[in-house]
Amino acid sequence: GRLVFNDKKEVVINFGKHRGKTAREVYETEPSYFSWVENGEFTLDTKQQFVLLRRQFEAEKAEAKKAALKKLTDKEIEKSVSSLAEKWGSGRLF
Repeated sequence: GRLVFNDKKEVVINFGKHRGKTAREVYETEPSYFSWVENGEFTLDTKQQFVLLRRQFEAEKAEAKKAALKKLTDKEIEKSVSSLAEKWGSGRLF
C-alpha cells in the first residue's frame, strides 16, 4: 500500500509528505526522498520498488539526453554542410 496506481496507471506515493504525488514527480523534484526510503525502516518490498522506479527514471533521463544529443549533432552536421555549400558551391566539379 505504500505505492499505488492512479487512474492514469501512474505510480503514486501513498504515504508521508508526498502522499498523492506521482513517484515521477517526487523523483524530479526531490530525488533524495528515494534514497531516504531506500535507507529507511521500510519493508524490503517497498525499498525494492523505489529502487526499481529510480532506475527506470534514470534510464529514461539518460535515453532522453542521448536522443537530444543525437538530434543536436544531426542539426550541427546539417548546419555545417549548409555552411560549406554556401562557401564552396553545390559541390559539383563539372
